[in-house]
Amino acid sequence: MALGGDCFHLPTGCLEAGESVVEAFIRETVAGDRRVVITPAHLAWFASYFHHPAATLTHTDRYSCGPCERVCAMSPSLSGPAPWRAGPWEREHAASILAWRHAGGGLSQSQLSTLCDAIGDIIHQNVTDSRSADEVAHAIMPTRHHCDSLDFTTVGECLAYAMQHVADRYGRITQVLENLLRAGHLPIRKRRLTVLDVGAGPAPALYAVHDFYDDLRAWVDDAGQSVQIVSATDAHPLDRGPAWDRVLHQLSEQLAVVRGAAGGTLPFARAYTDLKDFSVRDAHITSRESAVDDVIADFDRLDEPVDRRWAQIFATEESKQHWAPSGYDFIVMANFLTNIKITDDFADEISKLGRSLTPGGILVAIGGTGEQYLEVWPKLDAILRVPGLIKLDNISVQMQANNDLSRSRLIRTHISDSISSIFELCTDDVRRAIEPVARKLPRAKYIELEFPQFQVQCWKNQAHQPSRYHTRKISEPSPISGS
Repeated sequence: MALGGDCFHLPTGCLEAGESVVEAFIRETVAGDRRVVITPAHLAWFASYFHHPAATLTHTDRYSCGPCERVCAMSPSLSGPAPWRAGPWEREHAASILAWRHAGGGLSQSQLSTLCDAIGDIIHQNVTDSRSADEVAHAIMPTRHHCDSLDFTTVGECLAYAMQHVADRYGRITQVLENLLRAGHLPIRKRRLTVLDVGAGPAPALYAVHDFYDDLRAWVDDAGQSVQIVSATDAHPLDRGPAWDRVLHQLSEQLAVVRGAAGGTLPFARAYTDLKDFSVRDAHITSRESAVDDVIADFDRLDEPVDRRWAQIFATEESKQHWAPSGYDFIVMANFLTNIKITDDFADEISKLGRSLTPGGILVAIGGTGEQYLEVWPKLDAILRVPGLIKLDNISVQMQANNDLSRSRLIRTHISDSISSIFELCTDDVRRAIEPVARKLPRAKYIELEFPQFQVQCWKNQAHQPSRYHTRKISEPSPISGS
């Protein structure tokens, strides 16, 4: 391997049987010129471009080597089929996948149905008398129109919100996921899929992503595709409301019981409690250092000294998958940025979120189409003008919420029946005061009512290197550049 002052050169014929470009690069470098230091950043940077086990390039390509800011000319000798790429695969198969889902071949309808059933079950678990029913009834209208002013400190508020909004938001986010699949922008991962739901209380995005990927995996198996797709491994809600912990735990527990074994991870409590000053990078570092401290504490209990560097190695081997991620594949803000004040107040934090996406990661903001959003969306565009982040115009559109008639009826029926179950247990005074306002249409007409339009805003991290908010102890890689 030639190692000049300005470039690395991996010569033709140097790859051994079954060896990847990265492995050959490391072997040749270590065996050849000790002047070049290979750091974890080099390995991660090269691995991000060569996902397949064998090299497939048949000609010399020039790449900017980010960690050392040099140009690397690599000419692997092995040829073969083009490496698998998620985008073309999604665009090729999206129509078949979605037709299969909507025709009943997948779990789409049953997933929504069991979600509605699980919400109904936790209502029955918590609303057992007139006092608890009155508490939920009093929260129906505030959670319908004034969520921004609520702190969600009571289970009653959370249940009133959940029965009116979770299934609806779940359906809307599912529509966005379908559009991302059609356009070839849906993040597909082999080992770890990380999702952050910001400010949405009962985390409908986490349930929607979990279920969509489970269905995608089911289609892959059904179609005999040799594609490895992992479901959501890290499902992290961020919300300030303390009562959501209990409701999330009960809802996920009930879903696990109703559905049985399923892939992915469901949220059982809030992962983060406040967006103010929140940083994905800081959360990752805190989680990592906490794991190291736990290892040191274990050694201390055995009266055995351990160097912190070794503790870091042990912690990495034992608990890396349990660390808070240094970047997210999905970040969703569903009906969180409802006015310009909230958007201004969290501008710095939102900008950091935009920098916290993994390569190919997606940030989605969902909201209404009312006048207050005329200020919100341009402001959000300005906040998210960060390096590597592009606006997906074909995803950032207005949509008819829950436009599938059968799913719309299922959601409306669930909302109507949930509200009825509350009023059946209410005291007469509360029922007479609230029911006429909360239920203006007869059940039959309400079930057939269309959901309103909603606005989607979507960004994708197109950078070829980890964002600067990923945890790294080295200088950031430069974008790849062809000759």
